[in-house]
Formats: sequence, structure tokens, C-alpha cells
Amino acid sequence: MSEHSVDNTISYTQKPGWKMLAFLCVFLIAGAVSIIKFDSYFTDFWKIRKCNPEGYARGDFMTSCAGIKVDRYAFGSIYLGSQKNAVKNAKTADVIVFGNSRTMRSFSTDAIDNYFKSKGLTYVIFAVEGASYASAQHTVEKLGLKPKIVMTNTEILYSNVVGAAFGDLVYFPDKYKTRFDFFHAAQSLQKWICGGNIKFMKNYYCSGRTGAGWRSAVTGRFKWELVAEPEKNVLFAPRIEQNPPDLRMGRVLPNGREFLGNSNFKNSCHILYIVNSPSSEPILQNSIANELGALPVYTPFDDLRTYDKSHLDRPTSERWAKAFVKDLDPALDKCLQGEGRYKPEVIEKFDITTADVNGTTDFESWNPRKGITVADAATEALDKTKSADIIIVEKAGARLQKIYRDTPIKAGMTVTFSGWFWADEDVPMRAQIVRSCSAATPVESVNKIFNLSSNAKRYEVSHTFEQDHACVLVQITANRAESRFNGWRYRTEFTYPSSQETLQPELQQVPTEE
Repeated sequence: MSEHSVDNTISYTQKPGWKMLAFLCVFLIAGAVSIIKFDSYFTDFWKIRKCNPEGYARGDFMTSCAGIKVDRYAFGSIYLGSQKNAVKNAKTADVIVFGNSRTMRSFSTDAIDNYFKSKGLTYVIFAVEGASYASAQHTVEKLGLKPKIVMTNTEILYSNVVGAAFGDLVYFPDKYKTRFDFFHAAQSLQKWICGGNIKFMKNYYCSGRTGAGWRSAVTGRFKWELVAEPEKNVLFAPRIEQNPPDLRMGRVLPNGREFLGNSNFKNSCHILYIVNSPSSEPILQNSIANELGALPVYTPFDDLRTYDKSHLDRPTSERWAKAFVKDLDPALDKCLQGEGRYKPEVIEKFDITTADVNGTTDFESWNPRKGITVADAATEALDKTKSADIIIVEKAGARLQKIYRDTPIKAGMTVTFSGWFWADEDVPMRAQIVRSCSAATPVESVNKIFNLSSNAKRYEVSHTFEQDHACVLVQITANRAESRFNGWRYRTEFTYPSSQETLQPELQQVPTEE
């Protein structure tokens, strides 16, 4: 037998390129299979091939498509900066439009787009379902928006609550940012391929037939094609408003001051507008605009139809928008001429020598309903004496009342209640004048909401009665539980229209069940 030597060593250096390529191929194939089989952010790059890419040519970005559903992407991708082009356009836009779902639908129209183009103005729509001014405030500060003109749907001033949809973006941005970035990257890939010359890639990625949701990265306009079925295309009637809307003004005006007074808007012109609906309040809008120095725009329209008792459908939105821009035009021209600037509230420094401090401070003589008490002469007043009362609130909605029986109310008589109020922290307080003593006469009343602060102010509520009544009730209602505020030097005046004589009757406590 011949002897042989055997080499038992193994070399890993032979043909390293081929082995490494084979390894990478296996790795990539395995990765691709796992991505497709097990849904993840990476599947966006695979699924997007089925989506019709028609919106990219318009400068739009995809908000959703088929199996790709990215929660809150339509507005959140701009707010969190994933859609960088949209953010850039918003920062340089001449006009920013803030609004709710009605703005989303009725501003996403050809009439609106053509109008701004004819004026040579760039614009971006920031509208969110159920928006409040607080969500718009976050957007302004997050993106650093400083537009020449701010158009605000007055309805978003009704609430300062950041809704759940937007609140999650504000308070938990990390939950969404990575997801948004992946979807944006998938769109960027598809857009690049569809605009390129790699034929087999275009055939694969640019032939999808599934319709997608789109939003313009240039104007924020939504692609929206809803046309209501005939039986749902309902004619609506405008709301009948209280005039003047004192109660609503008290609730909405502070929100308007906070939003329009944003430091980013110090050089901006403000336009308040309404998209017509069954709940429109043009009288309230005019009152708020007058107080804030803004320009109100409202378009009366007799033939508007809603498919859900709230929103206009697509054809109606176009008709409305054509009429709306005609009313918008003079307001916009005033903006370009330097009008429509926010008018901050003037707070005068208290001077005891010139202040109107007539009246009494005996809130302890009033009739407290359950949940409210008065500490008599318990804190320092504006004249540096310890004479102001502290009104202590345990239960929200608790009332402090005083009824005046000595002076019967005659038709045409004006009753005015006023007094000095302040609080250590912001506290809402409602003051009311209402007919009393008899259920036989029609109800007449007036309300005002005051947001008390540490700055003491004299607040006033007044009502001219249309009917005769036996007596009148003045009532203060506390709108926040576990709070307190200070009261000082109130008076209730009765003015007779014939002589303009003003009487201030002796203040007395008379219990009432109203």
C-alpha cells in the first residue's frame, strides 16, 4: 500500500467574492421574505407598488392606500416634519388657513385655489377633524409659522381642548415619527422610480391601480370627491342666533385673544371666516372680530346642501367657494393695505383716586346655594383695606343669588350689575340678570362669562327688559369646583328710560327658589 498525505486544513480565502455574494443574496432573500410575510414598516416599500402614483405629478403626497394605513398621517406627517416639502411650503406661505373638517372639505376646491393664484398669494390649509384653536396653536409653534395673513375658522375658537387625534402627536411624537418616516421614504422611492427611466422598475412600481388618498404638499388641499346620494342631499336652514351673543362671547373671546395674540402673529393680518353649516354663528363672529381687530367674512347663501347635516358635499362646496371668495376679496385687500391687526386687550393700571369703586362689599348678605360660601372681609381690597370678600366654591355650577323686590321692573327699564373681581389663579365666573318672582311673565335674562385673573377688574352685565316683572334676580355662578375668587364693591342699578334716572336701592337678602 502506498502512503498518501492528507491535507485536513480548510481555506476560507478561496473565491471569497462569490461566497460573499452568495451569502448576501441569501440574506437579502430571507429578509425580503420575512418582510413580506411578517408585516412591518418595511412592507410599505413592497405594498406601495399597487398604488396609483397619479398624485405625485400634482405635488401631492399619499395619505393612505390599500393595505397601507398610517394613522394620523394626513396632518401628522406635516406636524412632525416627515413631509419636509410641505413644511417648507408652510413656512414660506403668504396665507395660512386654520380650520376643522368643514374647512378640509370646502376649502379643497378649485374656486379657492384659483382665487389665491389670481391674487398672486401662496397659501396652505391646516385643517383637522374636530380642531380647536389649541391644536392650531401647537402647529404654529412647532413649525414656526409667521404668515402675512392668518385665516381662522371661527368655530375652532369655541374650544381649547386638544382632541385625542392631535393630542397624541403633541404628547407622544415618538410613537408616530418613525412610522411616518418609513411611509414617506416608500413614497419617495416610488416617486423617484416613476420619474426615472428604469423600465422594468417603472413597470413594477408605477402601474398600480389602487386609488390612494392624497394631500397637496404645496397648498394642503385634500383630494375629496364625495357627492351625496340624492336622498342625503338635504337643504339646511341657518341657525337663529341670540343677539347680542353675550354668553357665547364670554366663552369664545378669551380663546380668540390667546390664539390671535400669539407672538408669531405680531405682524400678521387676521381674517375670521365661517364655512356655512346649520350651526353657523355670523353674529357671534362679527362681535369677536370687532373685539379683536380682525376682519370677519361670512357668505349668506340660500341653496346650500349637506349630506350629513353638517358638511357640504363636493358640488355644493364649489358653488359656496365661488361666492365666498367674492366676500373674501375686500377683506384680503384690507390685509394687504395694513388692516386687520390684532387688537390686544387694554388693561388699565388700577388707581384708587380715579377708579369707580362706589357700591358695597357685603356678598355675605347674598343667598348661597349648595356648594358655595362667602368669607366676609377676609382679604385685602384694592384700597389696601381688608374689606374684600372671598367667594369659596366647592361644587362647579354653585350659585350666589340676590333678588331685588323693592323696584318692580317696567318694560324698557335697564338693570346693570357691576363689581370688582379677581382671583389668585384663572377662574371662570358667570354673571346673570334674570326676571324673577313670577312664572307668569316671559323669561328674560342675560349672561356673561368672565375669566377672572390676578389682575383686579370691574366687570359689568346689563339687560334692558321688554316686559314688566315683579322683581329681578342677580346671580353669580362659579364654573370650576374647588376654586375661589374675590369680590368687592358691587352695585345694582335700575335706569328708567324716560328720565334716565338711576336708582340704587338698598341691598337686601331675600331668599328665592329660582
